[in-house]
Amino acid sequence: QPLSDTGTGDGRYLTRHLLPPTLAARKYGLETTIRDGEGREARAAIDLEVVAPGPPSPLLISQVYAAGGNSGAIYSHDWVELFNRGRDKIDLTGWSVQYATATGSSWSRVDLGGELPAGRYFLIRLGGGTSGAAPPAPDQTASINLSSSGGKILLTRSSGSITTGCPVGEARADLVGYGNSADCFEGDAPAGAPGATTSLIRWGDGCRETDQNRSDWRTDRPRPRNIATHPVDCAGYLASFGITPGGQYPGSIQIYPAYSSLSISPQSEDTRLTLTNTSPNQSIAVRLFWINGGSGTIADNLTTLTPNQTISLLASDIDPDIAGYLVCVAVDLQSGRPINFNHLVGSQYLKLGSGHSANIGVFSIRAIEADPFLTDQVAAAGELIFDGNHYQRLPSMLAVSHLPSPTTASESLLIVDRLEGSLISGLQTIGDLRGTVYSDLESAHSFAVNSSRRQLRLPINDRTPRVTPRLSAIIPAARAGWMKFARTNVGAIVGAILDRNGNGRALHFLDLAEEAVIEFPLTAPGSS
Repeated sequence: QPLSDTGTGDGRYLTRHLLPPTLAARKYGLETTIRDGEGREARAAIDLEVVAPGPPSPLLISQVYAAGGNSGAIYSHDWVELFNRGRDKIDLTGWSVQYATATGSSWSRVDLGGELPAGRYFLIRLGGGTSGAAPPAPDQTASINLSSSGGKILLTRSSGSITTGCPVGEARADLVGYGNSADCFEGDAPAGAPGATTSLIRWGDGCRETDQNRSDWRTDRPRPRNIATHPVDCAGYLASFGITPGGQYPGSIQIYPAYSSLSISPQSEDTRLTLTNTSPNQSIAVRLFWINGGSGTIADNLTTLTPNQTISLLASDIDPDIAGYLVCVAVDLQSGRPINFNHLVGSQYLKLGSGHSANIGVFSIRAIEADPFLTDQVAAAGELIFDGNHYQRLPSMLAVSHLPSPTTASESLLIVDRLEGSLISGLQTIGDLRGTVYSDLESAHSFAVNSSRRQLRLPINDRTPRVTPRLSAIIPAARAGWMKFARTNVGAIVGAILDRNGNGRALHFLDLAEEAVIEFPLTAPGSS
């Protein structure tokens, strides 16, 4: 294209590039020749400026509400919320929050002041209207009006005015571009746009920062937080965010793969289940959901554990003559809402009339958000969301790592539980499972199983699962193989395997469901 100048008349351009912080800021003077379609040439001078970003900021933007006072708005004012994820208090003097429209280069500024302790939030109330309730007491106010369809919000270590549409460098502590039209953002894409009933919220209660606006933020029910809000320690979030679910560590949810009992003969078939609160100083209420593995009907009860307390339960005393599995959820002592309480551990011993028995590992799930159960305060039910952000994700593909030959007298019993649906009306059925059995010589043989139950109990022999040739030919005497399986339509499952020699274990998992949801009934402890 024909050369055009920048308005200064000298034909010079300035380009800015944000590179890793290991590269110091440098300027390069370059020249090039530009030729137009008619063969005319012009020399162009290019100034290339390499700008190193500043160090990671302990202060981040944690929430944006941009429809304040609009029709249908929950709150009467817009706001921007900040969060100190560091270990030390921050003097906000000299910092500012600045706003520009989605494609604008003119920024409105709010100069900050005061001190923000570690783990605390800072609420800046902005412009508003006539609809909606007043937000909580702000820590600072300004009159800027945000667009709910798209915009750019900058947190900077400077109180100077910004004059470019996409600021970079050391002064940029944090930036969120939101809405599809935003032309400046962190990462590959802008965050979504908030609405009248939703705000833009940073995952991990403000702790998560991967420099990707699209994945670091979500739209959800507004929950404005100010400096008086209970502090959040990001160390707990980072510990839960990075670890694998199901391990032998404390969690907020415990899943017992199987229980069973016979009231007329508990000595031959029964299950002992233990649940422990490892917190040294905090009591907790726990909701126990006893799930019938066949029909899916649910019985539930509530128990309270004091600090360091362990309880031991017998299935024959609590839910006799039922075969199923147990889901235990930590809930608030007053409201009954599921909460982040990563202090529960469990164990179980299962003995069946068929001769199978074993200590089986309990599947532990950690809460990640400080408030993992996001629903209206007055709702009668909500959702447990296993997506790696509210709670850890759940397995979708399971594996039996050591599968003995079915020629042995200690026939293995495979147990698989479904973990999606409702704890009110019932969890979903197992449905179609498809898997593969492998011999120790790596030969692979596929199989399919269908079950309309919520729990599948499958003997491992020459009849089930059905493979060709039969399992004893694939895994002959004194040999072992392994198997893996998943739902045809994907979905969350957990399981265990045990035999007649007292051996048993929870199943390994090879993949995780992107998201699994279980409806949860809200009942305050002590209410009828």
